[in-house]
Amino acid sequence: MVQEEIEADPELRRQLQLQLTAPATNATGSLLITGSQVSRSSIALGPLTINNTRGGRAVIALVAALLLALVVLAVYGGTRLIMVDDSPESSQDDSARHAVRALNVSEVKRVVPDLTSMPSGWERSGSLATGKEEENGCSGAQARFSTNNWNNGSTRTVWAEFTVWSCPSAALTTKRFEETRSGVANNNKAREISLPELGDQRSAITHYNIDLDETTAVALARVGTVLVELEYQPVPDDSGWSREFEQLASAVTTRAQQVQNA
Repeated sequence: MVQEEIEADPELRRQLQLQLTAPATNATGSLLITGSQVSRSSIALGPLTINNTRGGRAVIALVAALLLALVVLAVYGGTRLIMVDDSPESSQDDSARHAVRALNVSEVKRVVPDLTSMPSGWERSGSLATGKEEENGCSGAQARFSTNNWNNGSTRTVWAEFTVWSCPSAALTTKRFEETRSGVANNNKAREISLPELGDQRSAITHYNIDLDETTAVALARVGTVLVELEYQPVPDDSGWSREFEQLASAVTTRAQQVQNA
C-alpha cells in the first residue's frame, strides 16, 4: 500500500529519494546506523548484529518497512497534521466568530450603543424604546443621541438615531434590509455614498429633506439576523462628518456580531 502511494505521487517519490540518500548526520540522543555488512551467519547494521536466518531477515524487513512508513508520514502527511488553515476561505472557528442567531428584545437592546461606546461629547436624547412585531416575530430597539457641532462659526446640533431589528431568520432580515434600502433610495435627491465593509450586507445613502432644509445620511448593515440602521442628521458642511458617521456605523455593527456570538 505504501509502495502504491509512492508510485502514484512523483513528488513524494522525489522527497523519499532525497531523505534516503541524504548523508548521515550526528544527533544527540539518536541511534544512527552508518554501515551494513551481510555474511553467511549474520547481518550487521552499524553496531546492530542480527543472525542471518529466516527470522532475522524478517526482523530486518519489518524494521525497514517501519522506517519507510515513518519517512512517508513525515514527508507526505506531517505538514497536514500540524498546520492550521487560517485563510479567509477556512471555516475553522467560523461559527464562533460569525454566529447567526435570532435575538430577543433584551439582546437587541444590547446592540444599541450606550454612552460609554459613543464618541466624546454625545448625549442620549430620550429613553431607549423597544418592541416586537407579532406578525413576523422581529424584535426591535431604538435610541437617539445628540451632540453640538461647530459649523461655519455657529453651534449646530447633530442627531444620531440607531434602530436595530433582529428577525427569526437571516432570510427575513435580508428582506427587511432590501425593503428599507429601497425606501431610503426613493427619497428626494438620494445618493449612494461609500461605506466600509460592514456585516454581510451594507449600504449608505444621503438624501435631502425639503421641509427641514437638511441633508440626512443613512447607513444600513445586515449582520446575520440583525439589521442596524443609523440615521445621521443634518450632514454638516465640513468634510469631517463622514469619518464620524463611519465610526458610529462600525460600532453598532460590531456590537450586533458580538451579541450574536454571546
